[in-house]
Amino acid sequence: MRIHAVINRKAGSALGYSVEQLASEAEAAFKEAGHEMELHVVEPEDIEAALDEAVAAAPDILVAGGGDGTIRCAASRLLGSEIALSVLPLGTVNRLAHDLSIPMEPRAALRALASGVYREIDVAEVNGEIFLCNSMLGLPSEISQERQNLRGRPFWPRVGGYLRLLRTIVASRRHLELSIDGDEKKSRRVRVLSLAVSNNVYKREPSLIFTREALDQGTLGVYMAKSHSGLGLLWVRLSRRALIAARRVRIPVLRLTAGDLAPTVAASLSRQASRIARGAGLLALAVGFAFSTAAFNATYSGQARVDAELTNGADVNVTGTTSSPAGAKLGEIAKATGVRAAVRMMHRYAYVGADLQDLYGIEPTAIGRVTTMANAYFANGDAKAALATLAATPDGILVSEETVNDFQLNQGDKLNLRLQSAVDHQYHVVPFTFVGVVREFPTAPKDSFLVANAIYVAKATGNDAREVVLVRSPDPAATAQDLKSVLASDPALKVTELGEVRSLISSSLTEVSLSALTNVELVFGLLLIGAAAGLVVGLGFAERHRTFAILTALGASASQLGAFLRSEAALVAIAGLIFGAVTGLAVAWMLVAILSGVFDPPPEAVTIPYGYLAIVVIGLAIVAATVVVAFQHAHARVDPAALKAE
Repeated sequence: MRIHAVINRKAGSALGYSVEQLASEAEAAFKEAGHEMELHVVEPEDIEAALDEAVAAAPDILVAGGGDGTIRCAASRLLGSEIALSVLPLGTVNRLAHDLSIPMEPRAALRALASGVYREIDVAEVNGEIFLCNSMLGLPSEISQERQNLRGRPFWPRVGGYLRLLRTIVASRRHLELSIDGDEKKSRRVRVLSLAVSNNVYKREPSLIFTREALDQGTLGVYMAKSHSGLGLLWVRLSRRALIAARRVRIPVLRLTAGDLAPTVAASLSRQASRIARGAGLLALAVGFAFSTAAFNATYSGQARVDAELTNGADVNVTGTTSSPAGAKLGEIAKATGVRAAVRMMHRYAYVGADLQDLYGIEPTAIGRVTTMANAYFANGDAKAALATLAATPDGILVSEETVNDFQLNQGDKLNLRLQSAVDHQYHVVPFTFVGVVREFPTAPKDSFLVANAIYVAKATGNDAREVVLVRSPDPAATAQDLKSVLASDPALKVTELGEVRSLISSSLTEVSLSALTNVELVFGLLLIGAAAGLVVGLGFAERHRTFAILTALGASASQLGAFLRSEAALVAIAGLIFGAVTGLAVAWMLVAILSGVFDPPPEAVTIPYGYLAIVVIGLAIVAATVVVAFQHAHARVDPAALKAE
């Protein structure tokens, strides 16, 4: 087939690749599949002209490399033609590519596209312009446009652009008045912050990136964002009630910040309850955003590691064969650089009926020293209890759910497996007792496998060879490098470490890299908290400028004035931190709970980022203290004449 390709040089993903190298690999992939290809890499401003030239050449397939905008631009030129569109995802989100199940890694996508199949999809239209995924009205469309304008620009212009974007988000208060006409002449008038119309409806199952149920059903989905969250108002009300009650209840914080003036300060603050509560509520939302982002990121990163550890088995994995087992080298392995613990494990095969399955022979009391034994790995939700039961039952065996369902097994049932004997190398029946269900296990496949006691398997087969050694190490890369050198004399032994495996495999959720995005969000969260704290405390003090000036003119000492300033700043900061942490943890928990069915395996709990939380507390304390000192210094001397003029 004749193929023309146009690649947007500044597309999001392409910014991290050598575009020329990618283009070379694209030509090689398509030519290897027997296609004739012509490829052009162009600047964003030349995309339309390049696409027009490509279409004029009337190829069989037009490959568009870029984000969703580039793909839409190409699709608009192919409507009504016989030219097929091929999507090379190089954008930031790549919605259409996700819907079409095209790999996100460009090189993998090229291999898939070179041998792809034809598929028809719907095209929707708004104001004479087509859209393949969705069309949005309101603030999100403005943000998307500004982000597109900033892509590829130098650092400082990008910073300025993002600050303007932040100002737009904060200042946005308008709603859209819309009239929606549906089937059977039904119409609906709505007032929303933003609205999205999708070309076919999105799936309702949890996902990091929403995908559509189908692309050819001829339906439109309408999604509306109607209002802001009322959570901030809840914290404002709670803070206000607490401050009003401060007149009657002794607050320990005021004793620390105001000393003997605590009752007077409490009475003064209670009269300012509404203003202080609003400030605490605003700060709580800023802290909540930062903490929820940090908590979800910590949970996500931890889960990505669990995913890799589940595949590799441990920090470092040494795998051999039954004739050349890694377990025979346990002494040498244990002496390698950075090895904290090393445990042997069998990897054999057993027939369950006519089905050949992986069989893992372990030492139940030792396996946890080198790898994570998560509760989610076992159907009873208790890894410790499951392994203890296996250890207490010499002929016990843990069976995957698929096998349990196929054979209708009940706990305690006898299960006759066929294992290969070391004596005659034939498969013989070996009885086991079914003691539990295992869903996941280090190095095991995702479908059917078995876990038994290594000692019993060795006795039943006449062979105690342990094909695998799992290693715990604080520096897997260094340990693996040393082990490769130590074990180089035996080519049958293969050494893998967590880092290299993590870069190759991923679960359905952790394949999406969030590191760059979350780092930006975490830094932005700190800046937002600092700005919110400074504004809230500073503006609060500014509103009471006259009060503080009068106190100073009446002879209040710097320490007495500082008692009012410190107390107000402390209450705003503490209330904002507590309510913000609760909000952030709740939001993070909700996100993890929603996505628990997508993580593989699901996380057992939200990971609390104590380090980030400590940075937030310290930063907030520094900002509040700086504002207090500045205002205390500003009111050290007051001109009575200036005060009278006010």
